Amino acid sequence: AKKHELVAWEEGAIGAPGEDAREALPGLLKRLAKDHNVPRESFGLSVESGLAAFRQLSLPLTDRAKIEQVFKFEVESLLPQWSIEDVVVDFVILDQSAEQSNLLAVAVPKDVLEPTLSACEKGTLEPIDVELDATALVNAAQANGCLADGGLVMLVNVGESSTATVLVEGNQIKAMRAIQLGTGVMETPKMAGEADEQDAEGSEAVVEERLTPEKRVARIRQEIGRSLAGLAQGQPVTEVLVA
Repeated sequence: AKKHELVAWEEGAIGAPGEDAREALPGLLKRLAKDHNVPRESFGLSVESGLAAFRQLSLPLTDRAKIEQVFKFEVESLLPQWSIEDVVVDFVILDQSAEQSNLLAVAVPKDVLEPTLSACEKGTLEPIDVELDATALVNAAQANGCLADGGLVMLVNVGESSTATVLVEGNQIKAMRAIQLGTGVMETPKMAGEADEQDAEGSEAVVEERLTPEKRVARIRQEIGRSLAGLAQGQPVTEVLVA
């Protein structure tokens, strides 16, 4: 309800070289909470979109409450590689007509999230909300007025092991894709259960081994270009904003 203001920020490696990041995370969070007086009741966690599987589906419903009632059962058949009880699922409404909603379903395995959530709890900061860096990117763009003009905008977040691309028009997400390639890894293995899967747009997952930094940057640029062409589907994109 009010304009947010950035009061402090830090970035850097979690722990010393060779130290397990999840073992170092609780101590780091305790220190940050003390140094910056972080309110315990409003701590959020963002995770890389490369951890998630994306699927598209349509439902003959428009009321969000009714969609939430049936969504878990409807998306189960689209995730044959997992038991529905072993994943956290959510959705974004891409567009609606008078009788139908087109959704982007997102699923993340619980065992992928659990170690980080446990480390946060040990660090006295238990997240009240967990979201993907892709949707966090949209929230940030909305908050600082980047999407005010209402044109078609591509948002890009280059992460450690994956790159999130989101197509937004006004305040509406139109499409989203995670590229399994980031800046900080020499190998980018596919997610468990995703060996022969294709992403929601039908393009094959990007898997490269032993890329040099130069080749990795080139491939990231190439895949961002593919996302731009594939997600926009010929519509003019007014801006590409990169984090």
